[in-house]
Amino acid sequence: GGREPHAHDSLELPTLRTFSKPFLLLARGDHGAAALNRLRVLLESRAKDAGVEPSAEQVEAIQLLGEHLSSTTPAVLPKACYRLAARILCEWPVASWGPFLDVLRLLLLDAGVARHYAGSAANPVPIIVRRVLRPSAQTPEIPRGVQLRALFVATNAFAHPETTSALLQPVPLSDGTAAMLTLLSSDDQATRLSAAAVLYNFALALPRGESLEMVQIASGVGHRLSEEQDPETLFRLVLTLCQLTRNNTPAAILIKSLDLPLRDEAVLGVVGEKRRMVATELCLMLDAVVDDE
Repeated sequence: GGREPHAHDSLELPTLRTFSKPFLLLARGDHGAAALNRLRVLLESRAKDAGVEPSAEQVEAIQLLGEHLSSTTPAVLPKACYRLAARILCEWPVASWGPFLDVLRLLLLDAGVARHYAGSAANPVPIIVRRVLRPSAQTPEIPRGVQLRALFVATNAFAHPETTSALLQPVPLSDGTAAMLTLLSSDDQATRLSAAAVLYNFALALPRGESLEMVQIASGVGHRLSEEQDPETLFRLVLTLCQLTRNNTPAAILIKSLDLPLRDEAVLGVVGEKRRMVATELCLMLDAVVDDE
């Protein structure tokens, strides 16, 4: 087995070699306690509006989620928690998903949760991408905070191979890349920064070779390079092109043909030394590939 040797194998790429893992938002602080508290309040409020008490199972599910997220030893997430998640996605308006998305972002760091959702039609990530990050024109406007939290969920969906593979299936892959490329044009800096992180994760995970998504990401990210003013977002965009290009001749030929401003001081002057090194290494990879056609 093993892959064929590639023109990039002999290159010195010290900066790029430090970027071999997906961007993730790791668990810090209160282990989701504040989000669970907001979730509990919303649950009680919705029940009160309907003239009923919250079900015992749902109240218990929130308590079990808290115990699971604060535990230092691996444990199986109880089925009641998965049922609560499915009910929220099915019954609650998207505008009130924020606290649930905060909790789900942390749950996706758990390998057991990733395995549970990977092959399941109940996997919430494609649903969230479609309903929050790529809504139809008829959808009521989605609060920016909910959209940002959905981007954090999409970022952490790359924490484990199982959920990464689920995102590379044709429909989630098409929805996800299209949504992120659209969000790169948002007037909100945090949204662009987060969309760039998800695109980087897609670029890292995509199989080498030619694909529609590779072409779309390369073209879309390339288009944004000369327009993006935020240094960290710009850095992530260049890193995304690096991951698409590495050991991938069709991507290198395409990105080379776009004639991007990778050596342009006006574009890269704002990004700092380490980030300039990444652009330099991208140029090395592009120069190493010869288009025989």
